[in-house]
This record gives sequence, structure tokens and C-alpha cells, in this order.
Amino acid sequence: MESEARNQINNDYNKFFYATMCHVCKRIGDGVPLKLCSNCKMISYCGQEHQKQHWKQHKPLCKAIQNVLQGRQGYNMNVRGETSEEWINIKQMFMLLVSRVLKRRLTMCEMQMFKFPRECLICHERNAQSLKGRLSYISRA
Repeated sequence: MESEARNQINNDYNKFFYATMCHVCKRIGDGVPLKLCSNCKMISYCGQEHQKQHWKQHKPLCKAIQNVLQGRQGYNMNVRGETSEEWINIKQMFMLLVSRVLKRRLTMCEMQMFKFPRECLICHERNAQSLKGRLSYISRA
């Protein structure tokens, strides 16, 4: 019975993506220090155990993201659009290129990862330290 429940949990955690919580256990909060995947920097885990648990499923996507970002597909995520619409188009092109490298369609969870990363809605900054600094500045204003 317990292994059946564990299998259901393992099957369910890839249904949705949340940029600010562990991808496996969905834990969040001040007591949960999240670490981004050091390769793709797109997905977070609360610890090495959950990262290892998810690696077999995440590895193909992670490698495809790295492939695109390393310029093999002629793509640069450091280019920022002037408008929100331009930035949305950049992210959609990124998804398309990753999908082509994978030679399959992205799952709903994977698309959410590209569409809704942890980033500033104005300048599109993704660096966690920069975001923390901005949030504390905004909250003091």
C-alpha cells in the first residue's frame, strides 16, 4: 500500500511547475532553502535527495536546455526584449528550440517552467540574489 502511494506521488509531481518551491515535494517557505539545478537553472529542489530522485526524468530536458543555451542552436537568453510582448516571444522561441532538440513536444509542466520562471516582471532578471535585493528595497519604499 505504501509503495503504491509513493508511485502515485512520483507520477503526480511532474503535473505542475512552481518556480518558488521544490519540484518533487512542493515544499516552500523560509525554512526550505531551495537550490536551482546547477546545469539548466530552471528548476528548484529542497535538497540533493529530491534532485537525485528527479534526475532521470529531468536529465533529457536539462541537457536540451544546455544545448540551446550553449549556442548550438544560435540562441541567447541574455537578450532581453524591450516590451513584455517581446520577452514572451523570446521565451516561446526558447521553448521551441528546446522542443526541437528533444525531438518531442514539451509536457505541460515543462512549458510552465519556461513560461513562468522566477523572474522580475519588469526587467526579467532571474538571479535570485538580485531579486532578493530588489524585493527588500521595494518593501522598504
